[in-house]
Amino acid sequence: MRLNYIFNYSFFSNATESYFTYSMYDPRNISRLVMDVSGQVKQLSWLNNNDQWNLFWSQPRQQCQVYAYCGSFGICNDKSQPFCQCLHGFRPDSQKDWDLMDYSAGCVGKTELQCSRGVINQFMPLTNVKLPDNFEGTVLVWLTHMMKARIDA
Repeated sequence: MRLNYIFNYSFFSNATESYFTYSMYDPRNISRLVMDVSGQVKQLSWLNNNDQWNLFWSQPRQQCQVYAYCGSFGICNDKSQPFCQCLHGFRPDSQKDWDLMDYSAGCVGKTELQCSRGVINQFMPLTNVKLPDNFEGTVLVWLTHMMKARIDA
């Protein structure tokens, strides 16, 4: 007895390759698996009676769970429109892209860091913000960027 009556899934992995395949048990059913520009993986099934694609499954379910959706120095909020905004003191790196709802370029500082002028830059506390699930790597990259500013000074 099969656990899933619609799809036949297969995953293969070895030292040189990994891949996932699936097929339909009933060839009359049409389905597609895509990753869209937002970073979400979606499985869509064709509905003959409506002549349209129906979202069957997607991950991550919330837009702000897509890694780096708002880019560097951006904050994502699923409860606001648009989802992304820049941290205080930052602006979109590409306003043109932000106007098209492409936030991937992130934000840049409105003013240069003042490391070279003996000014001490400080971290700004943020409340009600969740770090990414893999924040160790993200923080390392960010700290490297900040330390480079000090070294260049």
